[in-house]
Amino acid sequence: MPTALQRPGLLLAGAVALVACVISHLAPGVSALLIAIIVGVVARNAGILPRTSDPGLGYAARVPLRLGIVLLGLQLSLPELFARGWGVPVLAVLVVGVGIVGTLGLGRLLGVERRQALLVACGFSICGAAAVAGVESSVDAREKETVTAVALVVLFGTLMIPLIPGLGALLGLSTEQTALWAGASVHEVGQVVAIGGLLGGGALGLAVSMKLARVLLLAPVAAVLGARSRALAPE
Repeated sequence: MPTALQRPGLLLAGAVALVACVISHLAPGVSALLIAIIVGVVARNAGILPRTSDPGLGYAARVPLRLGIVLLGLQLSLPELFARGWGVPVLAVLVVGVGIVGTLGLGRLLGVERRQALLVACGFSICGAAAVAGVESSVDAREKETVTAVALVVLFGTLMIPLIPGLGALLGLSTEQTALWAGASVHEVGQVVAIGGLLGGGALGLAVSMKLARVLLLAPVAAVLGARSRALAPE
């Protein structure tokens, strides 16, 4: 249970989360999580956070955040997912596996620090900022590395909202094929919802099912990274 010292920070985190949810409701397709992270980054670097909020913010970065990631996974309806055939979960595993391994390999070629490359790999391959937040403690990431990964997720995920429907039409893909592409490649659930809405018809359900199949892989990936980190830690 949080202590009295942690309450100011928890109240502040709760207020920011509430504001982010309201903005996300008023602007569909804009992720509340991304809004909250951006507000936090700006507030921290502007030096406007009171020192009394530090204990509560530290607590909020652990317990409620992990609970939120669990609830995100519970959005996935397994019967609905498998009703679409085995292709969706198999494709999700391939996207996440190839995405993480490929990004780590590219990061090594470009001389990017391994922790940074791993955060970017999980953010792009699994579920955006939620994945970055879910694995940062497992890889002992620095704040600068986390912020960089989230910024890349925001930038490229937002660019894909108009890009994928346009490219799908240009390439002659059907609405269903474009929806599957969006669900398999776009970072944030909110961004996938925005693309599904643009495509119309049954595209939204297919895109979100594909996306949530990737979200389901966050827990095992975080568990593997955590176990590996503990195994490599000095005694």
